[in-house]
Amino acid sequence: TLVARATMAMSLSADGSTERVSGEIVSPNYFSTLGLRPQAGRLLDASDDGAAGANPVAVLGDGFWRRRFGADPAVVGKTVRVNGEPVTVVGVAPAGFLSTEPGLAVDVRVPMSMQPKIVPENWLAVRTVGWLDIFGRLAADNTPARANAELDSIFQRAQDQELSETPRRGPGPAGAEHLTVVAGAEGLSDFRHEASKPLWAMMAAAALVLLIACANLANLMLARAAGRRREMAVRLAIGASRGDLVRPLLAESLLLSLAGTAAGLWLASYGASWLVSFFPATEIPLAIDVSLDWRVLATAVCVSVLTALAFGLAPALAASRPDVLIALKDDGGGPLRMRFRRVLVCVQVALSLLLLAGAGLFVRTLDNLKRIDPGFKRDHVLLASVEPALNGYDGPQTRAFFKNLVERTRTLPSVRAAGASMISLLSGGGIRRTTGFEGYTPRPNEDMNVQINVVTPGFFQALGVTMLTGRDFTDRDQRGGQQVAVINEATAKRYWPNQNAVGRHLSFGRPDAAQTVYDVEVIGVVKNSKYRGLREPLLPTVFTAAWQAPMLSRMTLEIRTAAEPLAIAQALRGLVQSLDPNLPVSGLRTLEAQTDESLGNERLTASLSGFFGVLAALLSAVGLYGVMAFAVSRRTREIGVRMALGARPNDVLRQILGESFRLVAWGAAIGLAAAFGVTRLLSSLLYGVSPYDPLTIGAVIGSLLLVALSAAYLPARRAMKVDPMAALRNE
Repeated sequence: TLVARATMAMSLSADGSTERVSGEIVSPNYFSTLGLRPQAGRLLDASDDGAAGANPVAVLGDGFWRRRFGADPAVVGKTVRVNGEPVTVVGVAPAGFLSTEPGLAVDVRVPMSMQPKIVPENWLAVRTVGWLDIFGRLAADNTPARANAELDSIFQRAQDQELSETPRRGPGPAGAEHLTVVAGAEGLSDFRHEASKPLWAMMAAAALVLLIACANLANLMLARAAGRRREMAVRLAIGASRGDLVRPLLAESLLLSLAGTAAGLWLASYGASWLVSFFPATEIPLAIDVSLDWRVLATAVCVSVLTALAFGLAPALAASRPDVLIALKDDGGGPLRMRFRRVLVCVQVALSLLLLAGAGLFVRTLDNLKRIDPGFKRDHVLLASVEPALNGYDGPQTRAFFKNLVERTRTLPSVRAAGASMISLLSGGGIRRTTGFEGYTPRPNEDMNVQINVVTPGFFQALGVTMLTGRDFTDRDQRGGQQVAVINEATAKRYWPNQNAVGRHLSFGRPDAAQTVYDVEVIGVVKNSKYRGLREPLLPTVFTAAWQAPMLSRMTLEIRTAAEPLAIAQALRGLVQSLDPNLPVSGLRTLEAQTDESLGNERLTASLSGFFGVLAALLSAVGLYGVMAFAVSRRTREIGVRMALGARPNDVLRQILGESFRLVAWGAAIGLAAAFGVTRLLSSLLYGVSPYDPLTIGAVIGSLLLVALSAAYLPARRAMKVDPMAALRNE
């Protein structure tokens, strides 16, 4: 069974108010294929396939039903308007089901037959428009490999039919494209793919911090065990078993681990929503559940118990088997145990350096991206998105609406320039079209797709994009006249090198060269600017005139102001409401905020890695302090004898700090070797900085040495103040 779905923003009107919602157009077998049952009413079925006499229907999502209608069962049978079309609510989707796309919560679903009514262009009638996602359930006797072969065969036949009716318009030879079947158990999501690498990197960083904390726990328990050796020896001497000694020590480890787990979960309950704030805003808001459910709690408790057992058992066993006679006379810390504790400190320092090196590289990456010249001026620009098509506007009505809106926006107080675009720069969205260029012969299999943006007059002025040659769009560039376009430098240099591109022509689509009609005239060339994101290279981009577009849907206003951009937000909303009271305004934010949002993954990675790196350094400093403080307490008599024989306090200080420096140096050397191996794996997440950047590595080593030696200074200073007579009388 195959199912089709398409996600899009919709306008839903009910009880006299209209709001923008996340919608989905689905085939009638959508719910039955997924095996879902309604929470109220019924779900879509074969009777909703658009047959004659069938009434338009809709199914509400559980979250939207509760938020908008207060979970009222009487909503079933109610008539609402979706994109201006009356539909009858027939049911509510089951609780807990958001969508087949992770991170998306659908508010309303309508059958595929409604697509021509709620979208001005009938996409169902155009085979060349790809807008549907297809998934299905395999038959019991089928396999993924066989299904892949069967579906690809159907796809190839469809391509052959298309090529027999129209010339090939895409890059590459006929039949070069293939259909691939992938498992859909976890859904398909671009967001998951984009966020997976930084999140896995952060998971690895968290694991390293856990190891450092475990090493600290082991050090603490070793110190506790060493301090209680005499007590243990006495208890063994009077008949206690080893189990009697091990149990309380393990209980201490377990209590410490569980206390840390409770504190961590408390912090996580506040930090989870903070993490979500790093993800970029999208046309349809992401639905990410970051609540602490039973699985998270169970995992945390299991990790705590395993940590207590793994790092508390060895010290407990060591403490439970002392030589009674030696322990009764010894101070509790043999050289072997001190050597092991120093090894733990070296491991902590090495892991800390590894984390700090990664954090430094991520911070440098974020800083490099912020310093990029995007090709436009980010300051004092307000963005706002409007989609008249959600209220049933057709092509001419939409063009007239935006023309009126842009003109009236320019009259608002403090507005210097205003325009609109189909794609808001650095929003993550984009349009690519195969394009032919007059006088340019493509190489075999050359990708002739370029970035496309549909813009109004005033767009370049509002963003401060420099016009290098030619002219901007004007209101005279209307449908029926000569089609015109503005291109960027990258396009001009690639397809018309060392030539004046103004006056040349291009065409959308790439039919055979002999049949090509280059009907779009280039009227201007603008400076290169970033398109989808700051990381991408400067790609060929073609801007077309909005007033000549056959269809306009959602467009974003770009408004340059003399004052704070958000100060005119309310006036802009009022202006849109005066043109259409039922038309919502979305995406109100500054261009600077959108630029920051486009770096959401980088900010998340830099912030979390920086936090983990600093935490690891502090934990290592605590571990070093504990080891050196214990060493000083053990060597009180030695230090007293040396000072009685003439050693100066500064000599003692240098000795203690020297031992600390050697520990830190060994740990740093190990961490540096590990960093050179690990940071190479992070190269795909970096920008403008080498994984082996000497400036970053040097700064990390210097910072770690400073923190570690600062921690060692306190026990060293205590050693300086040892009274020789008191030390000699200590035993």
